Amino acid sequence: MSGGGRGEVALTLPGIYLFGYGLGGMITGPFSEVFGRNPIYIFSLTMLCLFEMGSGLSSTIGTHIACRFVSGFFASVTVVGSGGSLNDIWSPIQRVWAFPIYASATYIGTIVGIVPSSLIGTSLSWARHWVSWIDIILAASLLVFVLLFQPETYAPSLMRWKARHLRRLTGDNRYRAPVEQTEVSFSSRLAHALYRPVIFMIREPIVGLVSLYLALIFIVLYTFLAGYIYIFVKLYHLSPALVGALAQSTSVGVAISWLTVPLAMKCVQRDVALASSRGHSRPPPEISLYMAMFGAPAIPISLFWLGWTARPSISPWSALGASALFGYGSICVIISMLQYIADTFEFYAASAMGTVSLVRFAAAGGVVTVSFPFYENLGVGDTLTILACLSFAMLPMPYIFYKFGHHIRRLSIYAVR
Repeated sequence: MSGGGRGEVALTLPGIYLFGYGLGGMITGPFSEVFGRNPIYIFSLTMLCLFEMGSGLSSTIGTHIACRFVSGFFASVTVVGSGGSLNDIWSPIQRVWAFPIYASATYIGTIVGIVPSSLIGTSLSWARHWVSWIDIILAASLLVFVLLFQPETYAPSLMRWKARHLRRLTGDNRYRAPVEQTEVSFSSRLAHALYRPVIFMIREPIVGLVSLYLALIFIVLYTFLAGYIYIFVKLYHLSPALVGALAQSTSVGVAISWLTVPLAMKCVQRDVALASSRGHSRPPPEISLYMAMFGAPAIPISLFWLGWTARPSISPWSALGASALFGYGSICVIISMLQYIADTFEFYAASAMGTVSLVRFAAAGGVVTVSFPFYENLGVGDTLTILACLSFAMLPMPYIFYKFGHHIRRLSIYAVR
């Protein structure tokens, strides 16, 4: 393969994986609401290991691309299913603490992954195999953990198992779980579960607006990460391995975001007390938006900062500071938006997150392929200025949700009232 063709494939592979990641969430999320969380975790992680093995052993680039797409498809359960599990375990108030940990782990994983990627090397034939072996080790470790330690968390599945156990112990067939008392067949429930994300995409305005907002955030995030490599390698002439280490400055911003969680909790407790005084049995889902309202302005500011100061005549410490601010702003928005979806749709949170994941990861997969040409043709300043302007245009979104979310939820079929 020629150097140009090799470069095109190297740019295409992450996009292919992200496309599979987004599409898989449309299946694994709804299935976890029919079969339960753990069966989908176990099946998906097993298939992920098998297809990553196929990717690592592949002798042709076509086979490798196909296996990477399917691997991404099954890997989606780690984001979509885990969001549903968090929703099963913790109350809306407790999720103010739980979701930052969950979202930060997925975010930091993307950033930390730059380090082994930069150390593995740039040889396509050698690097692509090692990427697969690392993925297998991580997926297999997670699979063992789920098999040995993780209990089922989805309430309808737990009730069904309990009813089945009582029937076996007593011989009394009157013990029935709520899901077993309906006259809807299993095949109908499965078909409806698969159709539900489509309904979310077409008829749920909250899902559509959050998907649009997070798609923009992920476009900015992955273009930003590509620009990070471009800036420090092309402009500052640093080695790829060192750039991978410097990228962790974005994780510093993620850590800073944790310091705002107590402030968000204080605001949430105030809203809960207000809702209780008005006779409401539960707080509105909009209480989850404080982190986004704190962090959203940091995104355009950090992009303008980096775009206008990333040049050899200015110290790279300026770029590192902008990266930390970007990490803070973007993770605050991601935390709040995912928590808002979970709080709004509750039992159907995994399906809603699957729909949101399709849009945001499809957008990310598309931009990964074209990000480097953008920097090469437009330059760092113009590219990041465009992204900053887009981020600024979407800046009011969390404030609009907080102010008018209760009106938007009235238009929904599945949202809590």
